[in-house]
Amino acid sequence: MKKYNITEESMTYKGCVLWRIQHIATQEKGGWIQEEQNLSQEGGAWIAEEAKVYGEACVSDDACISGNAEIFGSAQIRETGQVYGEAKVYDEAIVEGVALVYDRAEVCGKAIIQGAAEIYGDACIRGERIFTGNQRVVEREYTWEDVNSIQSLKIVFSGGQRENRLYANGRHQVGVHVNLVAKDKDNKIIILAEDEVFKHMEFVNMLNKPYGNDLKVSAEPGEYVLPIERIQEKAPNASLGVFYLSTTKQFVVENVCVRCVVDQKIDPFGNPVEKKVEYTTAKENNNGNTTPNYIILSVLPPRAFDLHDIDIQTIELKKADNYNSILTKHYIRFKDTANASIHHAECEESLWFHYKQKGNYKAFSTTTDSKTKTDPSALYTAVFAITKNWTIEVTSTNHDMPGLCLWTYRVWHGALWSNTAWNKPMQFSLFDPYGNDVKIRVETLDNAVLKFNIVK
Repeated sequence: MKKYNITEESMTYKGCVLWRIQHIATQEKGGWIQEEQNLSQEGGAWIAEEAKVYGEACVSDDACISGNAEIFGSAQIRETGQVYGEAKVYDEAIVEGVALVYDRAEVCGKAIIQGAAEIYGDACIRGERIFTGNQRVVEREYTWEDVNSIQSLKIVFSGGQRENRLYANGRHQVGVHVNLVAKDKDNKIIILAEDEVFKHMEFVNMLNKPYGNDLKVSAEPGEYVLPIERIQEKAPNASLGVFYLSTTKQFVVENVCVRCVVDQKIDPFGNPVEKKVEYTTAKENNNGNTTPNYIILSVLPPRAFDLHDIDIQTIELKKADNYNSILTKHYIRFKDTANASIHHAECEESLWFHYKQKGNYKAFSTTTDSKTKTDPSALYTAVFAITKNWTIEVTSTNHDMPGLCLWTYRVWHGALWSNTAWNKPMQFSLFDPYGNDVKIRVETLDNAVLKFNIVK
């Protein structure tokens, strides 16, 4: 059943013939549409006052458009979204949820406004941005398309220093800040969001040649970002891009620069142009648009640890249960002399990797968990199924000190005539804060003695 009719009242607007609508039940006159597909006949969706919806745009569900708002292109306003005031939503933009767009705000491109987000004031949302939750945007958000020229382009490490080191293990990252002063076609300084700067910068060497895959660039920090300092303040009128660099290529020492390309619309003399202009901080092949500027990156080979760098401490606990037994806890970590500390360890948890029974003597080797920090309150329970009807459970602390904890357990109990043995060497890895790792193989010898070897 229809909820509105298209009246005979029409107007021509931006080359489109628009028709005023009227609610059938209330006889209330509404806003303007180009054709019936612009406003769903189902639900409570409505276009009120002088609002206009045209092109392939659609208002559906319980959405409401009012005031002098305009919806056009292929835009979708749905659920209980509202657009009012002088706001415009166009291209393939979507407003949904309980989101609001009002005042003089514009939403375009493939932007999505959802949840309880509000876009208002002189805000302009473009591109593929997604705003959700309770986000509020009141100022215009500029994109790279708005940039006509670059007044200043500088690169520095995120702590403000000009020199830093990076281990070439593919995991260690250093933070880099790129600051630029961008201007629009009216020669006014505009501020870009971090992700806009990130998407349009390229790292190059002093000859202005790109690093390609030799430098991996991420917008997000990983586990191994060192140093972790970050300048909180940015230069006045500057837009900031934050980058995290890693590599597996051993450059030794590299002077790293940055460049970008701008689609110039107005030349310095005020004439309309369509020209791509490069800005680079490289020393060579610099067209003079930007002062040369670089950071010095010392790339170190991944650290190669050996057994001399590994510290193994043991704690022996007699009668850890109700049996005649000995529980030995092995804590494996880096020695202080190795100038390294444990960031984390990787091992298969609760892995029973050795068993030997000779008469009433039984020996077991097992991992506990993969945690490495001291926690005197942490408890672990190892379960050893000796037969279908006999299981030994041992509960004790396993984080008395820093390091990965392995257990060996020996017990003298049970039948005297049974003999069996199996041994499965296991392997684990220790990582330092820079992402350098050492792989260690563990074997169990006689009398539950653990033997450690470095895996090259």
